[in-house]
Amino acid sequence: MDEWGVDVVVAGSQKGLMLPTGMAFTGVSAKALAATAAAKMPRVYWDWRRLMGEGSQAYWNGTAPVHFFYGLQEALRMLEEEGLDNVFARHYRLAEATRRAVRVWRSNNGPEIFALDPAAQSDSITAVLVPEGYDADKIRQAALDKFNVSLGGGLDRLRGRVFRIGHMGDLNETMVLGAIAAVEMALELAGVPHGRGAVEAAMEYLTGAA
Repeated sequence: MDEWGVDVVVAGSQKGLMLPTGMAFTGVSAKALAATAAAKMPRVYWDWRRLMGEGSQAYWNGTAPVHFFYGLQEALRMLEEEGLDNVFARHYRLAEATRRAVRVWRSNNGPEIFALDPAAQSDSITAVLVPEGYDADKIRQAALDKFNVSLGGGLDRLRGRVFRIGHMGDLNETMVLGAIAAVEMALELAGVPHGRGAVEAAMEYLTGAA
């Protein structure tokens, strides 16, 4: 937080920490704690004064999710064992393999990476835009029903227009390759035009990047 120059950071349990959804982490600086004393907006769950005592958390808003803490402990052990630099490198490697697969699908007027600017393409998840006139949710449903692979959907204006392939957390090369294969088969089942050979393109990259 000091390095970034921010006073409040909120993170979720289901992302890089590999836990189920439902747990949030909040980092609050001394400056932010001082500001809350002068704030006049009514609040209960978001009142840090109730949560903090003697400089540390002393109160829980509800029933403490004990199972989450056990999972968090193991997740942190996994991250420390691999090393954060190695974790970030793995995320990039799996993301780039996924992006190369999508670029293959793009031929034959198929799906494409939603973020056109390479600098905006994420190493945590790849949003894939389906061609006009096709439903991304049908692709997602086919992947789930036929191959037991769950893809993220588009939100708000992107609903039905994109599906999302995640490549962050407890993932390795074979898991990502399996997801890419499932998507390619789902594209076929949904009748969506696409180039073929995405798995091979991802494999070629991963073999060279290993």
